Amino acid sequence: MMRILFTFSFMISVLTVLESQDIVIYPEGSLTPSYVHPNVTVSNITLGPGLTQISCTSTLLLSHFNQPTLSAAYSNGQYIEFTITPNPGFQMNVNRTNIINRTTNLPINTTPLERFGFTHYYNNTSYEATYQTASHGIPMCGSGGGNINNLIQNYTTSTPVTVRMAFFLYTTNLDAKIGQITISGNVALPIKISSINVKKDKVSNIFTFTTTSEINNTGFEIERSADGINFDKIGWVDGSGNSSEEKHYQFIDEKPLPGINYYRLKQVDMDGRYEYSEVVSTAFNPSELHFVQNYASSEINVLGIEGVGDFNIYNVGGQLIKSGSTLDNTIDISELREGLYTLSMSHQGQIISHKFVKL
Repeated sequence: MMRILFTFSFMISVLTVLESQDIVIYPEGSLTPSYVHPNVTVSNITLGPGLTQISCTSTLLLSHFNQPTLSAAYSNGQYIEFTITPNPGFQMNVNRTNIINRTTNLPINTTPLERFGFTHYYNNTSYEATYQTASHGIPMCGSGGGNINNLIQNYTTSTPVTVRMAFFLYTTNLDAKIGQITISGNVALPIKISSINVKKDKVSNIFTFTTTSEINNTGFEIERSADGINFDKIGWVDGSGNSSEEKHYQFIDEKPLPGINYYRLKQVDMDGRYEYSEVVSTAFNPSELHFVQNYASSEINVLGIEGVGDFNIYNVGGQLIKSGSTLDNTIDISELREGLYTLSMSHQGQIISHKFVKL
């Protein structure tokens, strides 16, 4: 006989999302980064063999760009580039590139305007973007220039990324300035948790979660807290190592704390690195009214209530389908068609509703 538990506890489902942050920053005039995310390694900026660096305080000046296309500039070595490498076991999501104070030595209203392009090479593919510049008349050794702000990208990789940049289109020798360069996104252990749920059973809490991909995943520590701040380990669930399929996990907390219980995962990588999930919670009160649906006999058993209780059953359109009183704490649903329903009961002066499925 198969039973499925339905409770009035609030179920929380969250998608683990990491906030965007800086991955690397090259300050204006420097070939060396001023900030590097702790979970990546980054090279210094290098110049292609077709460029030379012009000396100028606090500014990266380059000479000369004179190719008609971006690919020609790359082929002739007229580019700058650097490489970002995620540390072993980590994945990097890149979602933004900012370039501040970008200009050339062209005078105002020069025709044609030069263009600026850059390419991210990753996972045997590439992301390329080009822009027409209009920041002329800015002193090459002074402050200011055109910006590329919040260029939205979205790719994820655990392999090195090479970022290459160049000016092109203006075929007379062109000097150019590139200011601060910032690459943003996030870097994390590559375990994608699509959902985390917790619900109350009669004498326990059932904690479930689902992953959609795992790389080098040893497993998950289950942590619990009474205040949502201080967590203790209460169990362990083995991971799947490496997986690109959806995996479902469950942990039963057989001794919940009275009141609200907070739960989170500590995902542990094979080399000891770890990361925490979002926090979910549920209130535990053994005396709460709850239902056990018996599919074999098409009944719902009502637990946590004494005597007779009045109930109403509604379909998804809100129509009243059945009403009555419990008999021996059971509700017969055998005559209902397959579908989703809402059961409403009066308990301790309150109307309590819960959804169930008739198969």
